Amino acid sequence: TLLGIVSEKTGYPVDLLEPAMSLEADLGIDSIKRVEILGVMQDTVPGLPPLKPDEMARLNTLGEIAEYVRQQQTVNFSHGEGGVLPSSPAEFGEVLLRNVVLTRLPQPDRLLWSLPAHASVLITDDGSTLVDEMVKTLQTRQWNVVRLALPGIMNHKSPYQLSDHSEDAIEKALDAITTDHGAVTVFIHVVPQTDNDRLTLGGEAKDRAKLAFFLTKHLHEPLHAAAQDGRAVCLFVTRTDGRLGTSGTVSDVVGTGLSGFIKTVALEWQYVFCRLVDVDMQANDGEAAQYVLAELDDPDTRHREIGYAGGIRRTLSMEPYA
Repeated sequence: TLLGIVSEKTGYPVDLLEPAMSLEADLGIDSIKRVEILGVMQDTVPGLPPLKPDEMARLNTLGEIAEYVRQQQTVNFSHGEGGVLPSSPAEFGEVLLRNVVLTRLPQPDRLLWSLPAHASVLITDDGSTLVDEMVKTLQTRQWNVVRLALPGIMNHKSPYQLSDHSEDAIEKALDAITTDHGAVTVFIHVVPQTDNDRLTLGGEAKDRAKLAFFLTKHLHEPLHAAAQDGRAVCLFVTRTDGRLGTSGTVSDVVGTGLSGFIKTVALEWQYVFCRLVDVDMQANDGEAAQYVLAELDDPDTRHREIGYAGGIRRTLSMEPYA
């Protein structure tokens, strides 16, 4: 039951779900989806007493939810209110253990496509030459490319500047860009790097997370409109290990966590091509730009996260647990 509900709400096949999976990092389940799952569980599981949202909010994995629900049924059963008490969490659905592994992929094919008239490409400018390289290449296609400088980045090449990380500042900047350059059809967010080498969710990390969230929120309408007539793209670009955070050397909580966010966006934006591209720091900015733009043109839109380490293209996949 639990795995079936989670599968329905997230789009992940039941046979790929594992008890140890993190609700947010692995499945992209935010607080809203957690409440939805809670409500369906309440209606589906016989004899289940009212579940407490504050207690559910402290649960981090599928296994923890299954155990919590089992314990609640035990309480309900002991009070003589009926209900079916499962003998183990496995009775909420078949539990298959799998390993998450990096899988090598061939280089992407290139889709030949173009922007509609009066449409634009929006690239956030983090001050790196990676942005310069991407802009230069896209302009050779005669595309209308607009740079939006992130807070604290002073760049004369970016006519639009975010004064801060607030939703109001982001909304005003996007409105100005739309007025001057037309609707955004392609959005490339270059996630700003951090000098912080510790796992932290402090103010800087929260600002970077809010930035990604608010930009995506306010580009929902133009990207969905563009997708009705052709190709619309939302790409996030990170520079960590190029292995999607699996090397054990990455301490950038936001950079790696955004892969879960982009998966959630992709589930909700079914007609917009969404992907996160992570390039290792060994690649120079020119090489990184080539990798990102190759993903932009990829006709195969199934993969939600792609990593480049040592020039090798990879994604994450599941294999049976040995």
